[in-house]
Amino acid sequence: MTETAVKRTPGRGRFISFEGGEGSGKSTQIKTLSERLDAAKLRAIVTREPGGSPGAEIIRHLVLSGMGNLVGPDAETLLFAAARDDHVRSVILPALNQGIWVLCDRFSDSTRVYQGRLGQVAPAVLNAMGMSAAIIPINQTAEAVSRGTVDGATGPAIIMGEFGIAPP
Repeated sequence: MTETAVKRTPGRGRFISFEGGEGSGKSTQIKTLSERLDAAKLRAIVTREPGGSPGAEIIRHLVLSGMGNLVGPDAETLLFAAARDDHVRSVILPALNQGIWVLCDRFSDSTRVYQGRLGQVAPAVLNAMGMSAAIIPINQTAEAVSRGTVDGATGPAIIMGEFGIAPP
């Protein structure tokens, strides 16, 4: 996680997730927006999922080491949910409450595609874990992500949303 220069912090921060497959340009777009926010004297942090906080990074290591293949798609999805909960509570919400913009490389829409659509985890399971966020699609990939079809999409999706989670 990196932070741009601390300058002015007007009001509540904003959360923006960048969704897309490997090599779709998410990192480039995050870097560009981070630089623009810095030029506008707005504080921003860059984070990622899975991971982004100490607890979530431990879970990320477990999942990426192949443990998800051993426990099945539903259990793997629960691991992602546990990582996200730690990430939201320890990094994202505190930043937003301080007026900091949060730029996240993937979030719940990736879970919907990779675990839901591709891993065939039931929508009811994803909904029960609070993964039904209101999104504003910005480009073609955002539409593909929201439909659960990533084939043929170009470029990263930029998803802006509000958290419906009360701070602890």
